[in-house]
Amino acid sequence: YLKPIHTKWIECLLNHKGVALLSGSHDTTINVWIYDSEFKFRFINKLKGHFQAVMCLSSVTASCVASGSADKTIRVWNIFSGVEIFKIEQSAFPDILLNLSHNCLVASSENKLQFWDLDSKKEVKSNDEQCSILVRLSSTSFIAGGKSIKIIKK
Repeated sequence: YLKPIHTKWIECLLNHKGVALLSGSHDTTINVWIYDSEFKFRFINKLKGHFQAVMCLSSVTASCVASGSADKTIRVWNIFSGVEIFKIEQSAFPDILLNLSHNCLVASSENKLQFWDLDSKKEVKSNDEQCSILVRLSSTSFIAGGKSIKIIKK
């Protein structure tokens, strides 16, 4: 088992760029381990800032990840320093996060897709798309799956 453990159920896992493993939990925290080519894991950080369960995680850059929480926020973190870089308030909690490009994050919540510009920290686009899974195709398009499968372009 990897330690430390969470005190409540783990909701999401992220293999970040092949060098780190992150776990988001109902205990409101995110644990970060780095690992080597032999899969030896070393705990480096516990990210704290959410007030409710961490529901989803997404890679953003080599050192940053985004987390979505039931507290209706998306937070971007530096996983090595443990510092929260910024926070985006939402009207509903994000189920899924997908980093489309170095400055565009897609969030799915309550049958709505929202596109966030990470440089300006502003929502740049939204649509009423019901989906339960997002898969990145390129820096400008992704697949949204719900009752049907649809290709969406930025």
